[in-house]
Amino acid sequence: FGGTGNQYNKNHEKPQAETNQFEYGIHLQFLAIKNFNGEVLRFDLVLLNNTETQLLLEYNYYLNQEKSNTLRKEVAAMANLKLNEFKIDHLNDTPWFEFSFWPRNVQHEFEFHFTKEIKLKAKTFFTKTASEEYNAKGYFTIEILKEIPHAKPKQKSKSEKEDFFSIKKAVQKENEVITKSQLPDVIDLHAENLIPGYRNLEASEILRYQLNHCKNFLEKAIRYNLHKIYVVHGIGKGVLKAEVHKLLKQYPEIESYNNDYNHRFGFGATEIFLD
Repeated sequence: FGGTGNQYNKNHEKPQAETNQFEYGIHLQFLAIKNFNGEVLRFDLVLLNNTETQLLLEYNYYLNQEKSNTLRKEVAAMANLKLNEFKIDHLNDTPWFEFSFWPRNVQHEFEFHFTKEIKLKAKTFFTKTASEEYNAKGYFTIEILKEIPHAKPKQKSKSEKEDFFSIKKAVQKENEVITKSQLPDVIDLHAENLIPGYRNLEASEILRYQLNHCKNFLEKAIRYNLHKIYVVHGIGKGVLKAEVHKLLKQYPEIESYNNDYNHRFGFGATEIFLD
């Protein structure tokens, strides 16, 4: 027969459940995707922005303390955004979710940001999948934020006018915030990640190349007022680490740094705090 109506896809997945729900705030939804027999194939992770504020989002998903997925998007008010897919097996990899939000104000500017981390435990997950919400609707939600904080209004000086220059300045500021949200907080200086054909270079040339990349990364972080960054240099004989630390001392904008153990990089990275 001719097919015009709802059909199952190639994986025999049932049509997705309705993703809209009206509890105010920002929520993380786990939407079950099932096959023809009703078996759960996976969960779609969906961000629910049930607020009246447009948001700029940076999302990072970690498995085994390593970044598995990154997403940077604008999310409209009262809108949903699929983040990535989640399988029950991921519970064995200590999954956690990192969210950074920049609310857009009435002047269409991103003036401040706030962050939230969620570490998902197996007990929480299975409690949610046994809930009435999940059994009735095929999904469950975890609250990220009840309401969006607001920056204190700034009083404009009398000399400030809405002319061409102030509009241009606002656009530049917005572009800088978007650029900042797209900046990574880490640079990996391992030669194999930076230099094609590095095996054909002398050790001194590789080191010079690594330090140039590190310098550019530091100066961009300083320019965009990042608070904390990481430089991955590995352990090895400690030559690269020593040169990186020597470079850090040249920047008065760097408040402090340390080579303590880090859950993401072990002892192979230096954590840097900027003024």
